Amino acid sequence: MAPGTKATTPQMKAFETKAGDAAQTITISMNKMIGELSILDASKGAFASAFQITKTIVERETKNLSNALHGIAIDVGTAAKEYEKSDAEQEAAIKKAEQKATGITDALVKK
Repeated sequence: MAPGTKATTPQMKAFETKAGDAAQTITISMNKMIGELSILDASKGAFASAFQITKTIVERETKNLSNALHGIAIDVGTAAKEYEKSDAEQEAAIKKAEQKATGITDALVKK
């Protein structure tokens, strides 16, 4: 775990999954709602214009939110993998140093 980071690698991996799932759920829900409101596309007048503008904004912002959540999920997942790699490298270096320990250092390391 990196200094200043209180999340564990398993927590980060879980977040990666949950954020990706949330992005997908939001996209599916909003697309369903927009699909159900598509009957309003046939409207006329000021309402029709306002509806189209609102629909376009909702679609754009849903896509932006989904992309942001996916991006955060990927970044957190990458960080988790890097932490695991770093931890494994540090553990290997410690084991290697322990194997080379002799004399006074041997007594200190292997207690």
